Amino acid sequence: EQYPKAKTQLEAIIANKESPISLKWEAKAELARLFVKAKDFGRAQTQFEEVIKTLDQARAFINREENRLAFSSRQTSFYTDYIGFLVEQHAPLKALLATELIRARTLEEGLGKSQARPAQVQMDAVHAFLHKHEKIILVYWLAHEKSFLWAITPSAVQLFILPPRDQIDARVARYRNAIVHGDDVGQGNEDGLALYNTLIGPAQKLIPREAKVDIIADGNLGKLNFETLLVPGRPPRFWIEKVELESASSIALLIRPKPEHIAPKKLLLIGNAVKASAEYPPLAHAGKEIEKISAYFSAADKIVLSGSQAVPSAYATSNPGQFENIDFVAHGFASDRQPLDSAIILSPEPGSPQQIDKQFKLYAREIVNIKLHARVVIISACSSAGDRAYAAEGLVGLAWAFLRAGAHQVIAALWDVDDESTPKLMDDFYAEWQKNKDAASALRAAKLKMLRSNTAYSNPYFWAPLQLYTGS
Repeated sequence: EQYPKAKTQLEAIIANKESPISLKWEAKAELARLFVKAKDFGRAQTQFEEVIKTLDQARAFINREENRLAFSSRQTSFYTDYIGFLVEQHAPLKALLATELIRARTLEEGLGKSQARPAQVQMDAVHAFLHKHEKIILVYWLAHEKSFLWAITPSAVQLFILPPRDQIDARVARYRNAIVHGDDVGQGNEDGLALYNTLIGPAQKLIPREAKVDIIADGNLGKLNFETLLVPGRPPRFWIEKVELESASSIALLIRPKPEHIAPKKLLLIGNAVKASAEYPPLAHAGKEIEKISAYFSAADKIVLSGSQAVPSAYATSNPGQFENIDFVAHGFASDRQPLDSAIILSPEPGSPQQIDKQFKLYAREIVNIKLHARVVIISACSSAGDRAYAAEGLVGLAWAFLRAGAHQVIAALWDVDDESTPKLMDDFYAEWQKNKDAASALRAAKLKMLRSNTAYSNPYFWAPLQLYTGS
């Protein structure tokens, strides 16, 4: 009885030329849900596809980056319904491809893609990429009633049903807090074990030892370092001891060919800033870290900006697009309200009042506008990965900004790094990096060395904040 009335009302909104496009797509989405409830699955499918077209039209009118990020988040409930519908219709591959329609759109647009809907990912190309690089992709989508995990191997795709988002989020928050507070979770933390069993356990038979795994996280999973998950055993082991991990934004970006670019210089190193404000005192060990990193590169191959030279304007004037590696040794600031206000804290510009933020902050919104070709950007700064998880774009902050600018990979921190242990970790990273220019294996080797050092630094608080993010 209610069905015809609701259907008529929604169709009237859709047909009305005066209806704003935002109201139209919401009405179309509600109509799709109505068809699902009525078990009219053919019309539901058609209507879901109509919504996607309207969303793409609406997106084309949005110019500001923050607004596009927010718009992606607004679409999430619709995509969750569509993905759930496809799973119920026994179309798990279509459901996986639906996640790609919304993931990393703003990031991809910044890398030279148009704002038109991205071309559908071709699974043959995905499997070929995974075969060539000996990788596995784990794709997550968290939802209110149940969540989803797709494990993609070089030869197959398998879907697993996971618990509701709230259950997963609660465990992620507790486990992350335990690590950030320095708890000895390696002895067997209940949440660390449960998260492994929930997030990895269903697919573990598809993941051989020493596998290279790309994680495409969703929501608050972006705030979790999967390397710290505890593999059950006596004693339990951190997952980093079994696999090599990196974090990706979308399948499309992951398999996108890297443009060939020969960097004329090897290293731009910026940091060890002088005191900018009482909130950001000098980092006691930054000078030592700069010295150690600098020693791996010849004088002709590097530019080092330290102390009073490390001012925000020096980043742009050094022509960062010419460097293979860019490394910041500095404080960072993550803004969860306005993620593009996240910033690297550097020295105050000469002659400027010290307390004016913009005189000593290199903002994410500035970073995105300076084209890069770097193989890897390293921001060993506090919470440099970002503090706000956008449903479709992942964690947005400094790491996202450097990927958006064109960096192939970014190493950034999920929580405040320890100023004393980080120089050692980065020294070991660069020692490994020199061997094969493979950021994922170099970072893992440096972390494992610290984990197995039988010192206080074996605790994941010290080795786990830095995470590798892959753009393309």
